[in-house]
Amino acid sequence: MAMTPHFRKKAKLPFDRDLFLSTFSGLETGVATTTAIILGLLISGGSLSIVTTAAYIALSVQAFNSAAARYMSLRTSMEIDDQSQSEIKKPLGNAVAQFLSHIIASSMPILPLFFMQDRLRIAIIAILLSIATLLVAGLIQGIFLKVQARKNIQEIVLTGMMIVIVGSFSGYLLS
Repeated sequence: MAMTPHFRKKAKLPFDRDLFLSTFSGLETGVATTTAIILGLLISGGSLSIVTTAAYIALSVQAFNSAAARYMSLRTSMEIDDQSQSEIKKPLGNAVAQFLSHIIASSMPILPLFFMQDRLRIAIIAILLSIATLLVAGLIQGIFLKVQARKNIQEIVLTGMMIVIVGSFSGYLLS
């Protein structure tokens, strides 16, 4: 029996490939890691003010770190390819996109800290907001990449929730 290759349509991105990757990388990692930190701190017994402060510190540091790493990675890649100086300016825009998407997505699981006092409710709402953010990201990514959206969503949500579990377990170990 002859195997026929399966070809899928070429991705039709709304903007540059690297910018697309930077935006979604910031979004996906931002929401998952911030939720993991919040849950870990809630489980470990930290006060809500400490949890909120630590979440914002983590959000800021992570967003800047991921953007700086993206900038350095793209810049190095372009230098390896011996691209011109004008082309090397492109990584800065990608880093800014990654930073902004990280900040916006990471703000979602922090919101319940301002409106609720019950730790369990905060944890549940933070998880639900994270899952919703990851679902939307997976759906949009699947549409533009022209891949099966369900599989893409499952992979993104599963990966994000694994990060949340690691953060929760870390908080449990500290309690």
